[in-house]
Amino acid sequence: MIVKSENIEFGYEMVSIIPTAYYLHSKGMLTGTESGNDTEALYYFSPDHKINPAKRNFNNFKKVSCPNIKIHKPKLDKAQFLIPPYKQVYSKNNPFNFDKELVIICNRHNTEWNVKPIIYCILKTLEIMFDLLQYLYHIIYINVEGRP
Repeated sequence: MIVKSENIEFGYEMVSIIPTAYYLHSKGMLTGTESGNDTEALYYFSPDHKINPAKRNFNNFKKVSCPNIKIHKPKLDKAQFLIPPYKQVYSKNNPFNFDKELVIICNRHNTEWNVKPIIYCILKTLEIMFDLLQYLYHIIYINVEGRP
């Protein structure tokens, strides 16, 4: 079976598509995956991962036939849901061994609904977050501009 993310919004992919694909992999039923740019590491377990270079789009979730695609509900269906063991797999890679758990802060402008910015942390908020998190977590900060 091939699992395609249809380049839905990334949160939906993390909660629905990847756990479904990994579940199928664990049962020997996964033949391939397809997702957006730079997703190879997320689908390391896929026997044939293909990149779809199209931009992500929230409305693409209507094209997806996958358990838990409607992620905004009190309980997810765990029947075909298995989270990949990323920590076990990637902790063997010395450049990514950190002495603390990771927190990734993606501070970006989001232009959904033609409003700018959404999900954008002002400097004061970032200062508070760093003060609270720095001693417990290794922080990776992704800047506003990101990649084109």
